[in-house]
Amino acid sequence: MNYIKSLEAKNKELQDKLDSSRMEINNFIKFLNTNPKFQSTPEEIKNWISVPDVVSRLDEIRKQMYTEE
Repeated sequence: MNYIKSLEAKNKELQDKLDSSRMEINNFIKFLNTNPKFQSTPEEIKNWISVPDVVSRLDEIRKQMYTEE
């Protein structure tokens, strides 16, 4: 029975990390969609993003997904 409880706890831990990563991805999408510096009009094409911002956000996602505690 201990083995099953251990697996259930590990499953919950992994599910929590997955949920957290999904939330961070959703927040990142919202960030891209609502931040004025990423918006453009047809008259002014400024389809650029700040690489450091993107890398920083992706690092947060990666840390959440792959950090072994």
